[in-house]
Amino acid sequence: MVEGKVTVKEIFFYEDRMIKGGVSIYKIENNDANLLFADFYIVTFDDGTSEIVWGAGDTPQSALESASREWDVIYGYEDNEYLNPFEYVLRKVEEGKILLPKL
Repeated sequence: MVEGKVTVKEIFFYEDRMIKGGVSIYKIENNDANLLFADFYIVTFDDGTSEIVWGAGDTPQSALESASREWDVIYGYEDNEYLNPFEYVLRKVEEGKILLPKL
């Protein structure tokens, strides 16, 4: 078993009533040479009662894309009751309405 230390930092949060909750991006920083992985990002959705990890990636963008794909696997592409919050944020980024953090 390998043990080590990481730092978890919330680097992005977006909340909107359209998605019925908030999307967060956390940076996981490896602080220990014993751990053989590079820094990475996770994306969560918080609906007010729980916060669940939906995706991970090497960049905030790739982590959001991973979360969006996972949401679609669970809820499907066109279920309006469960609007994909990660796709919603990605669209806002593409439209230039919100900015993801710089690396």
